[in-house]
Amino acid sequence: MRNFILMYLGTHCPFEQFVINSISKYFTLITKLGWFDSDEFREIVNDFSKFIESSPVLRLSGFQVLAFFVTDMNLPSQILKNISRNRKTVVNFRDSQLHQIFRLSLSTLLNLIQGKNMLDIDNQKLAEVILDLIKACLTFDFIGTNVDESTEDIGSVQIPVAWRPTLSDPLTLRTIFHTFKLLNPPKSAKAFECISVLVATRRTLFSEEERAKFIKSIMQELIKILHSPQAFNDQSNYHEFCRILSRFKTVYQLSDICKIDIYQEFINIVTDFTIKSLQSLQTSLNSIQYLLVFWSKMVTTVGQSKPQEDEDLHEMTSQIIQAFLNARIENNIEEIEENLDRDANITILENISNLIRFSYKNNSIFLIKYIEMLAIDYRDIIDRIISNSIPIQVQESIKKIEDKFVWLINVCAMVVGSRIPYQSSDEDDIIDGEICCKVMQLLNLNQMWMTQKPMFIPNNKLEMSFINFFSNFRKSYIGDTNQRTSKVFQPLSEMFSINDQYLLMDYIFQKIITNLKCWARDKTIISETLDLFNDLTSGYSSVRIIRKLDTAKYILANHYNFQFLEIPENFKKNRLTYYSSLSRLLFADDTYETEFNEFFKNHDIKLKELEKLNDIESFRQENVRCIIEGIFRDLRGFTMACTQKRNFWLFFDWIYPYHDVILKAIESNYDHPVSITVLRFLSELAYNRSSRLNFEITSANGILLFREISKIIGTYGNLILTRITTEDRKYTDIYKGIIVCFNILENAFKGRYISFGVMKLYGDKALTEAINTYYKLMLYVPLSDMINIPKLSKAHFSLLETFSNEQMMDADNFNSEAFLYIIKSCAEGIKLFNSSISTEACAVINQICTTVFKENEKSINSNSKPHIIVEFLNQYPQTLSFLLHNLLDVVIFEDCPNNWSYSRPLLGLIILAKDEFISYSNKLIQCQIPERKEDFSQQMAKLMENVEDNLSNKNRDTFTQNLVVFRREMNNNMVALVNINDNNNSYINVTNDDSSMMTVL
Repeated sequence: MRNFILMYLGTHCPFEQFVINSISKYFTLITKLGWFDSDEFREIVNDFSKFIESSPVLRLSGFQVLAFFVTDMNLPSQILKNISRNRKTVVNFRDSQLHQIFRLSLSTLLNLIQGKNMLDIDNQKLAEVILDLIKACLTFDFIGTNVDESTEDIGSVQIPVAWRPTLSDPLTLRTIFHTFKLLNPPKSAKAFECISVLVATRRTLFSEEERAKFIKSIMQELIKILHSPQAFNDQSNYHEFCRILSRFKTVYQLSDICKIDIYQEFINIVTDFTIKSLQSLQTSLNSIQYLLVFWSKMVTTVGQSKPQEDEDLHEMTSQIIQAFLNARIENNIEEIEENLDRDANITILENISNLIRFSYKNNSIFLIKYIEMLAIDYRDIIDRIISNSIPIQVQESIKKIEDKFVWLINVCAMVVGSRIPYQSSDEDDIIDGEICCKVMQLLNLNQMWMTQKPMFIPNNKLEMSFINFFSNFRKSYIGDTNQRTSKVFQPLSEMFSINDQYLLMDYIFQKIITNLKCWARDKTIISETLDLFNDLTSGYSSVRIIRKLDTAKYILANHYNFQFLEIPENFKKNRLTYYSSLSRLLFADDTYETEFNEFFKNHDIKLKELEKLNDIESFRQENVRCIIEGIFRDLRGFTMACTQKRNFWLFFDWIYPYHDVILKAIESNYDHPVSITVLRFLSELAYNRSSRLNFEITSANGILLFREISKIIGTYGNLILTRITTEDRKYTDIYKGIIVCFNILENAFKGRYISFGVMKLYGDKALTEAINTYYKLMLYVPLSDMINIPKLSKAHFSLLETFSNEQMMDADNFNSEAFLYIIKSCAEGIKLFNSSISTEACAVINQICTTVFKENEKSINSNSKPHIIVEFLNQYPQTLSFLLHNLLDVVIFEDCPNNWSYSRPLLGLIILAKDEFISYSNKLIQCQIPERKEDFSQQMAKLMENVEDNLSNKNRDTFTQNLVVFRREMNNNMVALVNINDNNNSYINVTNDDSSMMTVL
């Protein structure tokens, strides 16, 4: 087939590009499959040399297929599921063929540019395809990392040592640079793409002398291009050139570059290029970010250079910063940044902050100067607006100034936030304080402007920038790890009388309260403000400082009086974050018990009003649903932050009397999303976070809580299963609630704060009812949905693992239908690529096998009633065989994500179904081709070497080691096994004449 494809390619050229892609895809797949079967599959260079030495049409098609082939060899195969085997093929191709392909492409390109007319369209096309091949070779996944990561702009290209002579040859670089000069845009950018990878070649590839020559060659070629500005008329060329500079400095140290005799010429011309780029309005910020990376890397390693070079860099970076600030301020920021993605914007700000802090004293002067200059204009316009009417022109002017403030404040935020604790000098801290003063002056001016309603024109971006600044300032100067006596407070004390963290946090807290009051309808600002609130209350010492503030006491006393709480858009994350922060704030003082009831006074009133509602229709009113939604989101957020027993017990004692309200709310609204909110609160309440639910031995709270959980889940489960919905709405209407119920039961079973044995002893049916509801919910979901819907699958297997460890083996109400469903779901779960789910499925099977093994041992000397699991296995004798076949299929034919997890249940199944294991092994051996039978038979025998018929930890570990060796030998010998299920599809069917449920497990 492979030879036929090559022959067909050679006799039917030319093809359209999509045909070439299809031919290349099949050629690559066939070559991968047969790579180790015959030498002819590994003669790639010889096969394609015939095309390259033939006619121009065949040469072009040959390079197109070869470029696709190299790229596709680098990618994971959908057919070759064995990752180890696929990687071994790739490594062998890399070592035996890739370098030859790279040299072939270089020599062909050199001959093309030396002996042909490059103005010819066909030659330009051929050069473009060859450059694609060169790039595919250079960006190959040499060391087995993720393909996307190996081609990132950060990091070096891990080219093998065998390539050193080729890359050390100056002709390699000159060939590609010369190709750039001969190609027309945008094809010429292809050459720059290759160069951007070449310049990122790992520095350890070369000796010190070779490295110096390589770096000098790069710098010489870059200087030549910089002396020809017409090369940058095309935007793609300009962008790729900026990437070249960025990657060049990312890989090579400043000390390497400084040693080159043309360093001064190089750095001077790059400085001029950078300044001109910053000053040009046509320059994309997406390209400029790469230039800034170059300079950021230069200054972060400045200690490796000479003092004179340090001084030159200080001067150059100051010029760059001044040019950058001036360009941003003099032009319309809104238009410049409107097409800039968020990640690129953050990258620019990070690199600018590194440059500013490099020569902080000088650069801060420019920064503060621009802030003061704009502040004067801002104050002047505000005064004019207050004293007169609002002309349209004035409105536009204030909007432009505020947009420039947004950018400047974000720069200040990143500069202050990039401070390194314990390494920053007192002088730098003072400058941070001065910048903070300027931002606070702007904030006060803006606050004054906000009071001029209705003339005030809201600017949410400006508010976001203020929040961003205080968030970054908090990271650097507020918290447990920061110095309380930092010099940053010196200018703050002189201008605002703020001389410590206490007063500064009071100022920030006032801003938080202002935002919560004035920006209630802006979801983004509220979210960012609450994130800042959350950060401030997350620190051990900072939350205790805040607790003493009058502003903190105000918000605790009036936490329910903020308008944003009434906006539906804030009901999700924002209310959770708000009450989590308030919870930490409330419990930060040892006297919180006296304030607790007052804090929940408003919620208490609403819950008492709900308690008075007797009929279902009352709970289904929209205003009542809105109240329920708000209350239980608040309580869930509050409970999430209760990690101390004392705090949680106080909350539990308050909320428990309202368990009937919770039940009524869910019962009345089972078909409405509000029920999910209440169930999620119940899930959090049942979660033994930090052992907070480990009540005193004299307390019955654990049992009381589980009784209510059982009652609520039973009520909701019975109702939700009667709900009629469409197939496309099933997840939203039914499955979402089932997922939360599974989470509640998992938290209750896993928490270990309930003595379930006592409930059984005294005839409490709460556990039995909860388990019955669990079975109903589980059996309602088709197995295909349970496996294929990620959130449902995760919740199911997570609960199932906990349930099998805690309750399943002792449950009296374990029915055969639930048992069969669990067996089938585990058989599917072990095949999933999600390692957590497959591990949990293995744990369930292992628990079943362990229980059966122990019960079999007990039954030898006892005539007691068999365990319920043993009874099921007697009723359905093919169950163990079914599980064994599925587990062996995964272990032998697939890539197990965790050998340890799979070995545990596999040993138990082999011991319990030994005859079936022997039969399976014999059939598998017989299905192999003759030359593989003996070797595979030996490996199967070694799998059980020194393994005894018991499930002791020592025996399990021995089997796990054997399994690891077995899989390694299979991969190392590249054994392509034939799955017996391909020859006999009925082999894995589990049937039982007495029950139709086991027709196909």
